[in-house]
Amino acid sequence: MSGLLSTPITIGGATIRNRLYRAPTVDAVHAEGASIVIQLGHGGLYAMEAWHEPYASKRVDPIVAPSMPRWFLRPAFRGVPVHVMSTDEVRSMCARYGEVAAWCREAGYDGVQLGSANAKLLDQFLSPFYNRRDGEFGGSFEARASVLRLIREAVAERAGPDFACMVKVPFETRPPIGATARPTTASSGSSIHISAAERKTAG
Repeated sequence: MSGLLSTPITIGGATIRNRLYRAPTVDAVHAEGASIVIQLGHGGLYAMEAWHEPYASKRVDPIVAPSMPRWFLRPAFRGVPVHVMSTDEVRSMCARYGEVAAWCREAGYDGVQLGSANAKLLDQFLSPFYNRRDGEFGGSFEARASVLRLIREAVAERAGPDFACMVKVPFETRPPIGATARPTTASSGSSIHISAAERKTAG
């Protein structure tokens, strides 16, 4: 399974790296005096290859997840192979984020945002609903969130400690019972983006 998250992805005849370098948007944004950040993310259980065509019919590898879906979700995944990532694969994924962040910096982007909301793979690691692992990346809040720390370290190593690395987390997800907000030591260039939607009530 080592190639699951490291095989170059080809879209429209070009690899992701080549498409980053060819994107005219970066120069256009900089020409207006603004900065541009690109989001990096993986769908995990809800990847396009799960159901969406034409991706599903062309799926080669199983979709990846921190844990097997809960029993009441499994009917939705009938016929869709799910691979629970090993500890080594999680670490390889974190390193891969650093590699792609370096590509982004070379292509002229001013930073990256880690897509860790909207039930994406990183959000699935943070959530005790999806993440029922034991060991290094499961159990406590700190252990589940360590995937973000490792990614940030990989980004700093590959793209530079001054390269902006932001993380998008969902506002609507309640923290696990007993978890409390606490200050953390963040690397330079780090920030948190809270994803929230307005909820309208009657009356």
